[in-house]
Amino acid sequence: MPCENRRVIAYLKADECRTVLIVNDLSALAQPAALDLHLYRGRIPVELVGNHAFPPFEQHPYFLSLGPDSIFWFRFDRGPDSPAADGETPSRPRFHNAR
Repeated sequence: MPCENRRVIAYLKADECRTVLIVNDLSALAQPAALDLHLYRGRIPVELVGNHAFPPFEQHPYFLSLGPDSIFWFRFDRGPDSPAADGETPSRPRFHNAR
């Protein structure tokens, strides 16, 4: 995932059930990161270690401030304005379990 700050690496991992965003500050100093997550507009990023919800993704770049050598792991929960179902990336078709 593109990030203008070369000291920050961000990427998405996804499967049929969930999407996880990993953002890592590779520097020994605090760093800002602005990420283009408009495809996930309305989703709520929930930090996996503390289970704390962050503000939902909007149309504009998503800003994070990372501490030195820190890492964030987020799952994407569906918000009231989410265009897609839980765990589904916007560019993927829906997967249903056959019963």
